[in-house]
Amino acid sequence: MEIQAVLKSPPLYMVLQRLVGGVQMRNTCIELLSPKEGERILDVGCGTAYYLRQMPEVDYHGFDIDHRYISHARAHLGNRGKFYCQPFEEKQARQLGRFDAVMLIGILHHLDDDGCDRLLDLAASVLGPEGRVITIDTVFHAGQNWFERLLANNDRGKHVRRPEKFLALAERAFESVDCSVENSRWIPSIVCYMILRHPRKSC
Repeated sequence: MEIQAVLKSPPLYMVLQRLVGGVQMRNTCIELLSPKEGERILDVGCGTAYYLRQMPEVDYHGFDIDHRYISHARAHLGNRGKFYCQPFEEKQARQLGRFDAVMLIGILHHLDDDGCDRLLDLAASVLGPEGRVITIDTVFHAGQNWFERLLANNDRGKHVRRPEKFLALAERAFESVDCSVENSRWIPSIVCYMILRHPRKSC
């Protein structure tokens, strides 16, 4: 079975996530996000949003353009959040208002620099005064072994970058950016996490 066929099936996609460490990566993402009960959470590119079960009761809004993933999320998690089968753009940002946290999980490495600028500016525009954005993306870095570099080279995203490049993109929209590369025996060292705070006034 081709990988694209697996990714089109929500149940098979979730099995694949467990096999390649995606579940653990998202759990780490939730830990870094540290969501609190009652907070408003925006998740752009939410997929099946299976990790929503790891969160407390929050006002969750998930966006994805794949109708299979959104249908699966609505069927299994419809009582926990609102799910939209559409891109998150300026219109949606104006309608939904401010959020305490924004999740961009595995999004930026699919976008060119201009696309990253637009999405990060949009995330900054909906963030509340004490809010934060968390990102996770496939990266290249000097410490990777041959297998990790092979995985990064074969990622579906066409804009895999070095951590410092993601950092530079984030700093255009945010004054505070923490960037780290995951390094554990359970997860290949191919992803970096960023926590973004304090949008620049121009955003």
